[in-house]
Amino acid sequence: MSINKITNASLDQPVNIKGKIITLSESPVITRLQLEDSTGKIAVTFFPKQLVNLHKGDLISVDGVVKEFNNNLQVEAKQIKVV
Repeated sequence: MSINKITNASLDQPVNIKGKIITLSESPVITRLQLEDSTGKIAVTFFPKQLVNLHKGDLISVDGVVKEFNNNLQVEAKQIKVV
């Protein structure tokens, strides 16, 4: 799915998106990143049981659920894979 197809109608729906990490913030509790594809950008949050080895610029695939936080759509990732 392209990022620009994620809308309010997508709330609480499962999605699979692919893109490049443009910002990344990791802690033992939460990983936050901004993902970009050719159609747009979206925030992704991930609550890993262990730190994931991600880097700015990585191309990743995200399986997750669309959520709203502070009036912005984001994807709460269930699984992230470097592609």
